Amino acid sequence: ITGPGKLIVVAGGNERNDAIHLSGGFVANRSETVSFDIFQGAGVEPPSAAMTLWHSNLDRFNIELITPTGQAIAAPPLGQGQVLSSPSMDVELSRKDYTASHLHQFQIALSFNTPHVPPRWLKGWQLRISCQSAVIGVVDGWFANSGFAAFHPSPLVVPGGTVGLAGTSNGVITVASHVSKAQWTGDDGPQNDFTILNGRSSPFSSLGPARDGAEKPEVSAPGQYLTAALGSNSSYRYQTDRADTANRLVSVEGTSMAAPVFAGVAALMLEKNPSLTPTMVRNVIKQHALKDLHTGSSGWTPAYGYGKVSVESFLNAV
Repeated sequence: ITGPGKLIVVAGGNERNDAIHLSGGFVANRSETVSFDIFQGAGVEPPSAAMTLWHSNLDRFNIELITPTGQAIAAPPLGQGQVLSSPSMDVELSRKDYTASHLHQFQIALSFNTPHVPPRWLKGWQLRISCQSAVIGVVDGWFANSGFAAFHPSPLVVPGGTVGLAGTSNGVITVASHVSKAQWTGDDGPQNDFTILNGRSSPFSSLGPARDGAEKPEVSAPGQYLTAALGSNSSYRYQTDRADTANRLVSVEGTSMAAPVFAGVAALMLEKNPSLTPTMVRNVIKQHALKDLHTGSSGWTPAYGYGKVSVESFLNAV
């Protein structure tokens, strides 16, 4: 659905510090164990978590899930899955071969049957990764979303590679966020976030690259804090530090705020040249994105992509 005159702009994600990604290089006979906790569900939703791990089909790994009581559950054979059920929860494991990408996938889904689970069943789960033979020797794993589970600190748990799945596509332009201002006005009066610095990458903005090394995100746009229209039914209307109800405004942050900024610039670019393709737009960004003291002068960085949005430069380039 992309092509001449058709561009898809995707928010890069806000998961930099959510401890949802593990990545590491292995050699034969190396074994590592990473711990994680599952979070209590919100309201009446039972706790749950889903994790997916990938490695090259040239490598051989044994992956075990270890429960808080110390029970080790081995991965099923390649091409198979299994569901282990108890009165309190279900554990689903599967292992698949993805021929097109030359990868093996190992997937875990944990789901409890009641909203209120004793903490002893949520904390202290472990993942034991053992390398039997290695050619590439790299394993990557992600929780499906933040807010459901998180890894404990470990050398394998890294903030890089946290760009959302949609943003890893070659056919889209993926946008990171940087700080656009630290002051705004809410119903409580003037507000100031003293923990951030104008122009610097937003501390939540997901970092690249993609697992295959693709340079994502491509560009960084203002996304912290942006002042926008306050919807009548917006949940922000109850946040008196963010909502300026008298003027129907709200100040929020996120790559979901940064992506529309670049989408507007992309629309102006298409207005000038309706035949632009994603590749052509990516090349404009590579050559004309703004570099500064924060981005540095290198060609691509995990936080800023090729640099910051420059409306004038991008439009002049097309």
